[in-house]
Amino acid sequence: GNVCYTIGYGRDMLKSAPDAMLTCIKNNWSVYYKYVIESMINETDVDADWAKGFKDNALGFTEFGPSCAEGTTEQVGAVIDSIKNGQLNISDIDKKIDRITELN
Repeated sequence: GNVCYTIGYGRDMLKSAPDAMLTCIKNNWSVYYKYVIESMINETDVDADWAKGFKDNALGFTEFGPSCAEGTTEQVGAVIDSIKNGQLNISDIDKKIDRITELN
């Protein structure tokens, strides 16, 4: 009887678990493939630690499931826009430490 809500990774499972699946993080591999092909054409090394995210459209979400709260799609979209335009830096460790200190 209890639902275990989940966020998937790499594969959209919304059709398989419509009541439990909230969304799925997905990779846009075409961004990486373009980088590798351009590196080969330009005869430059492919970075072993290549990593891109929302800002480069290499990462995104599938559709949000019906169990998500109203406004989730818009709120997540606003956060992604903040990452893309540089207003939000999710890797800023100083802000994370400040926030952890606030919570304690």
